[in-house]
This record gives sequence, structure tokens and C-alpha cells, in this order.
Amino acid sequence: QNQNQNRRAWLPLAPSAPRARDPIAALGYPMGWSGAIKRAANAARGGARRSSRWGEVLAGFPNRTLAGEPTTHLLHTSAVASGESGGPLVNAALEVCGVHSFGDHFTGGERDVAVAVSAATLRGCFVGADDLLGKAGGEAGWEDDLPALARAATAAAPVAPAAYDTAGVNAMIVESSDPALAAMCPELTREQRMSWIM
Repeated sequence: QNQNQNRRAWLPLAPSAPRARDPIAALGYPMGWSGAIKRAANAARGGARRSSRWGEVLAGFPNRTLAGEPTTHLLHTSAVASGESGGPLVNAALEVCGVHSFGDHFTGGERDVAVAVSAATLRGCFVGADDLLGKAGGEAGWEDDLPALARAATAAAPVAPAAYDTAGVNAMIVESSDPALAAMCPELTREQRMSWIM
């Protein structure tokens, strides 16, 4: 049996959220995982002109000038395609800094929104993560071992199937995303924001 058969490559998490004007790229299956990652890596190393996959961060929410507030949403201009929701948004170092969520690219616009992720964000989400990982046999530096953290968190607090009810999930998405989109794109009406989000 090939010992590499069960190995997976993980993109590292960014230590913190990107700032406005930082270059980013949305990756996803519709554009071909392997091709998209190879093109992004080549461009990040300076081996080629940045492709149309690359864009920039326009804004973060909440605004970083508010002390102690972690960035939860990123407005960006990276090209996306239908079906890329849930795919990674990477910075120039090919570190995951967001998860693509919604936007107006699908209707001919040039802006999309990603939920920001970073090692700092995860540390805040999993209070006691070091303890959880310790119970799962992990060591300090848990943000580098996300599969072990996910197993430990799932074992510690299983989620009931009812939590995945479509109406409930959609309500949570709107509750968390509408204030962010309203702040980053104040020109949008509530109806326009709902068309982006849903």
C-alpha cells in the first residue's frame, strides 16, 4: 500500500485577517483545484503575472479601528464562480484568510464577501482549545492541526441534526452577515443585501 495514499495537503491558516488593499484569491472546484492552486502559487512566488483569480480586500467588518474587535467578514474583488461557496480565500502567502460566502459576482458585479478566518479567529471560537486538543492527544500549536481540533471539538460538543434545519441556518447567516454587508456597502438597500446573501 502506498504510504502517501492517505496524506492530505492542508493550506495553512493566516495568522490574522488581511487589511484593505491586500491581494487575495478565491479558490474553488469550478476553476479546477489543482490548476487554481498552481496558478495562485506561481503568481504568489512572482513567477507569473497575477491571474484574474487575484483581487484585493476592499474592506473588513468590523472596521479594524475598533480595538479588540476581530474581523468577521471581508469584502473583496477576487473572481468567483457559481459553486465556490465554502472554498478558501487565500492571501499572497497562500494562507487561508477567509471562506467564500456570497456576493454580486454572480449577477455581473465585482464584489464578493468571505467570512474571515485566521488562527486568531479560531483561537477565539474554541475557548479551551488547548485543553480540548490535549484530551485528543494533541500538543500546543493546535491551529496547525485543524483535523485534530475538529475531532476534539466534535467529541466535546456534538451538534444535534435539528441545528442544520435550512430555515434556522439561513436565519443565522442573515443575522451575522446583514450587519456586515450593510456596514461595508452602505449604498445597498435591505432587498439588495438579501439578494447577495441568499
